Amino acid sequence: MIEYAGRAAGSLIGYVIPDAPEPVPSDVPAMLVPLQELENRAPGTWNVNVLGVLPQFRNLGLGTELLRMADESARKLGKRGMSIIVSDANIGARRLYERPGYREVARRTMVKEQWVSDGHEWVLLTKLF
Repeated sequence: MIEYAGRAAGSLIGYVIPDAPEPVPSDVPAMLVPLQELENRAPGTWNVNVLGVLPQFRNLGLGTELLRMADESARKLGKRGMSIIVSDANIGARRLYERPGYREVARRTMVKEQWVSDGHEWVLLTKLF
């Protein structure tokens, strides 16, 4: 979590992707298969699963600071880099991730089922140390 002026302003949730990811199980819901396939393309990285900053605190550098904190965690754990998956329609988030060095590695078509989204593809970005 990150604060600004004493108020909760945003947070980041992440986890380590194993060095040897398992194949995607056959019982994984179809909507999650492309996401799992992309994660499996980034073994040994620290994955940024969720990054959010409340609207009134955006454009203050807080997202960048959250990413810096995640990098620090990954380095302390001896990970080889960072990874994140973003919708192709989320241009603002993509800019945030590319500024500190994340680069596109792969894409998968979204499986939306009943989910409404402007995106068409999931994009895997990685940043290696």
